[in-house]
Amino acid sequence: SCLVGSEMCIRDSSKVEQTMESHAQSVEDNLIDSLSFKLRPGASYVTDRKSVSYFPQGGNQYSPAGVKVMKIMLNGSDWLDPSTCTIFMNVKNDDGGADMTPRVAGPWGMFRRFRLLCGGQIVEDIDQYGRLHEMFHMMKPSEKRENDSIEGFGAPDIIEATKERVVCFTPMSGLLSQEKYLPIRYAPLTLELELVSSADEAFSGTAPAFTLSDVQLKADLVTLDNSLDNEYSSHLLEGKALPIHFSTFTTASQVIADLNVTVNVSRALTRLKSVYVSLSTDSAGVKEVDNFYHPMGGAYDKTKELSFEMQIGSKKYPEYPIQSASESFYQLRKSLGVHDVNAQMSLTATQYRNNKFVIGIDTEKVLGTGFSGYNSNSGDLTVLRLKPLGNAVKQGNCKMHYALHYDSILNILDSGCSVLE
Repeated sequence: SCLVGSEMCIRDSSKVEQTMESHAQSVEDNLIDSLSFKLRPGASYVTDRKSVSYFPQGGNQYSPAGVKVMKIMLNGSDWLDPSTCTIFMNVKNDDGGADMTPRVAGPWGMFRRFRLLCGGQIVEDIDQYGRLHEMFHMMKPSEKRENDSIEGFGAPDIIEATKERVVCFTPMSGLLSQEKYLPIRYAPLTLELELVSSADEAFSGTAPAFTLSDVQLKADLVTLDNSLDNEYSSHLLEGKALPIHFSTFTTASQVIADLNVTVNVSRALTRLKSVYVSLSTDSAGVKEVDNFYHPMGGAYDKTKELSFEMQIGSKKYPEYPIQSASESFYQLRKSLGVHDVNAQMSLTATQYRNNKFVIGIDTEKVLGTGFSGYNSNSGDLTVLRLKPLGNAVKQGNCKMHYALHYDSILNILDSGCSVLE
């Protein structure tokens, strides 16, 4: 019987080998790059590229105590390369006798709100902009953070009394992060940046005060040859649209009485990609821009774990509530798309359990794809539930912040622009 069994095993394995061989033989051959001497395609239809600067409308002095909103218009006859858009500014310490230290490594900490308009249509409107930008910046790999600090404030470094510093940053904008060139002849852009209400929200010091001047947006414009440019013009003149897909954010916050709280979000979106939830506290010396509070305070304490779940309509994310900081971080990695790749976040366990705590929930059917998010346009209410699993209590006045990440489309027409979300 053993011999019979062995013969059966041999026959079965032979079938497996034959099946594997048949698959291997059916693979199509392609000429590998090492043996392909075909020259790479070019782009001769691009006849020129130039780096330009755009300046704000009106005056050129901005401060929390003076003019707080800067508006920069981008227009012309060429195509804008959105990946090159960077805002430069000169920051002056107006305190005559004390140094001040930026709370974050880049200039984004000085801005409370960011708006982007296209042809007069609001494309993006992000409240609590500095906090949102810092949230994603602190999760970048350390090398990228160091590169950003070269353009920003450094470690951050102090700005001495009466001294000035030139800094720059790339706006965190969905439309400016997508890869399509923008025909600003038909879709002129307006960027609006609003400063924080008081200087101590962006800087620490005895009595910080600052002024921004020499503000400008630098970007590259691309010129196409007449034949291709006329094709795009004819396309638009026929009443057709140039659709541009991008993803952006809407943010809000709510003061909470304690850590056992339920927050209702009524914003309806066609394709909700993910939701990010964090906490802040008003402890001495701490501001919202760089405070992502967790009651553990750094050192691990199981009695101070938090439970979290999100519900949209009848569907729960996840099916069972999050029960620990480690599970929160696991969900955060999924929502950022770095759970199965080599990209790493620049966070330590102590930081995450202290003042870098963020919960991320992905609502896509296929992680990292476009237009597979949850459709909440049917009136489904989004409910965020947080509660302590042990004896965790909030510190001072506490807020829950949430950011909704969603897909959107900008339709560029000859008659104007429209936004679908």
